[in-house]
Amino acid sequence: SSGVRSFDPPSVRRHGTAESNVLASGKEQGESIGAYLIAQMKGGKLTPADAVNVAAAQIEKQTEKMLAAGTSRTDVVVWLNGLREAVSDRISAFTESEQ
Repeated sequence: SSGVRSFDPPSVRRHGTAESNVLASGKEQGESIGAYLIAQMKGGKLTPADAVNVAAAQIEKQTEKMLAAGTSRTDVVVWLNGLREAVSDRISAFTESEQ
């Protein structure tokens, strides 16, 4: 393992979670992933390309866990949308501040 924490949002594991909670959980995970990636890039441990690969691998693993746990595909898509928005916002703010 590359030392990357596993992202496992407990609010998504509950069956029948409301869509807004799933979206919020995705955003929360996106904040965590974004913060982790930015810290690793600032520390020179990851290039932006490496960060994309690390994030994609973690997101893929988490998506598989969610589906295996019985999370609906609709909820997974909502979660991914929240996550993507939060990661995108964090990375955009970071890259703008670096210029």
